[in-house]
Amino acid sequence: MLNQRIEAFVTPLLRTNESITLAMVGLRPLTRSAVLVGVFPLVLGGLAAGTAAGISPWRGGAIGGALGAGFGVWLDQRRARAEHGGKSLSIGLVVTNQRLLVLDLATGLFAAKVAGLHLDRKLANIKEVEPEKMQGSGLKRLGAAITFRDGTVIRVIPAKSKTFFEALNAN
Repeated sequence: MLNQRIEAFVTPLLRTNESITLAMVGLRPLTRSAVLVGVFPLVLGGLAAGTAAGISPWRGGAIGGALGAGFGVWLDQRRARAEHGGKSLSIGLVVTNQRLLVLDLATGLFAAKVAGLHLDRKLANIKEVEPEKMQGSGLKRLGAAITFRDGTVIRVIPAKSKTFFEALNAN
């Protein structure tokens, strides 16, 4: 669903003889994530609260884990805004047969939408694309460090790294 919103946003921006090769969501890298820190204490708290309340401790732990995951993601969104100049953790990545576009996403509690265009660069201006382990929300993930001919470097974590690298290399 979000990929369709990303494609719908980019379609009017396409140039003559340009077509979308790939559209997906991704993340901006973080220096560190709070998801695991948020999950474990609330799982343990849920186990204890479940026991104290007379319900299955496993149900209490599951509820605590869900609350912890949500709390951790919220903390990661706050960290991303602090580290990336007010920008959200979530991004949209679009590779066309001519350009790489990075979109800002506005994330809500249950949905996300495209907030605007963050980066628009011709594929011919890409000097190098290096795979790199980066801290996303939760665990480290495979991301891409993209160096442009002018020396600018952007780092992104695509939802499907292999597909993203293939799309960049195909063009």
